[in-house]
Amino acid sequence: MELLEKQVLEQTRKAVGDSIIKELVGYNKPLTKIVDSVIERNKSTLTELVDSIFVKSVNSDLLKETIKKEFDHKLARTIVSQLQGSIDKAASEIKANPTTKAKMILAIETVLEDIANK
Repeated sequence: MELLEKQVLEQTRKAVGDSIIKELVGYNKPLTKIVDSVIERNKSTLTELVDSIFVKSVNSDLLKETIKKEFDHKLARTIVSQLQGSIDKAASEIKANPTTKAKMILAIETVLEDIANK
């Protein structure tokens, strides 16, 4: 099959698909009305199904573990965020003291020398 034939077939397929969607689906269209009718007739069965699945999900260990994990993560982020201001303040106070700052520089230099000698 030549490229032009493939393109014509593809465009025809797309046009037919688009026409079906346009004529059957959407506001006040036949397929939408049919689906609405089927859903309405099976509303109690669908409600029971969704309820059953919901209850199983709520009682599952996976949901409990997921909620716990997300809660722990959010709590940890909140605590770290709250502590960041205190840490920054303490670091600023330490850096402001020339003696402490000099000791920090010496400590860092010692660590760097140890790393370089290994």
